[in-house]
Amino acid sequence: MFPLAYGVARWGRNLGCLLIPTAIVLITIEEDVLHIPQTVGWISLAGLVVVFVLVGIWLDRRRT
Repeated sequence: MFPLAYGVARWGRNLGCLLIPTAIVLITIEEDVLHIPQTVGWISLAGLVVVFVLVGIWLDRRRT
């Protein structure tokens, strides 16, 4: 694979790799199952990114 930068934890890479599939599932559920408007979909995607960032910060602080 490729070397990680010094001090980068494995959870950071794993969390980043999970963001794309989670976004795809969220979009699929919103458009195909719930039939919600596109603006609400964009807001929920922004919320998803915020949640992923907050979880990453929480894990980082918990580790140190």
